[in-house]
Amino acid sequence: MDGLKGSGATSAELLDAPEGYASGLPWLGVHVDSDLGDDVEPNWLGAVAQGAVADLMRADEERTADVIGGGVVFDTGPDGIPVTVVLGTGSIEAGQQFESPADAALRAHVQDVAKEFNLSVESIDIFHPLNSVIRVILDVPDGVDPQWTIDDLTGALAGSPKIVEALFVELRSPQGVALLRQGSAYRVGEGGLWTAPGQDVRFGATRSVPTPASSFVSP
Repeated sequence: MDGLKGSGATSAELLDAPEGYASGLPWLGVHVDSDLGDDVEPNWLGAVAQGAVADLMRADEERTADVIGGGVVFDTGPDGIPVTVVLGTGSIEAGQQFESPADAALRAHVQDVAKEFNLSVESIDIFHPLNSVIRVILDVPDGVDPQWTIDDLTGALAGSPKIVEALFVELRSPQGVALLRQGSAYRVGEGGLWTAPGQDVRFGATRSVPTPASSFVSP
């Protein structure tokens, strides 16, 4: 887990499949210290770890789903009560390599994309579970109806072909209010999306869900 140090993911372990899930493969349990509970960001971290471990364990399997059957995230909620979330896994080609530019180049890339989309960069975090992962918080100006969608933004940030193995984006108002969170973990084909009321339409977020508690979905 050294590659995710400082992300909030603290440790990982191989587990048997959770009760009710048929699988002859190991699952990955990921411990996260976020106090967010079942939310997009900690679940995204679990999927990122799951994909990295699957490719590290891989022999000649063609799909990451042939290596690890799924993931389980252990976190606590805002009330301090432990929360366990079971993640799925997509049928994604194993052994992917992403361009993964130097950190300085990635930071410059995020700044360039933010300028193009008329956004301000609040923070950029870069991690290296295998290749590079970006977590970014962007501020959206008040009174602006974007002429782009969240898929346009994340597509520009991730690049084509993708330059990072995972991406997390949070959009906020200038007052610091969360408007949208989206995470994608490309090694396992898992992603999550949450929007505040009305922001799904504003940002063209067609896969929005009403609350973070049920927001982790396959892209």
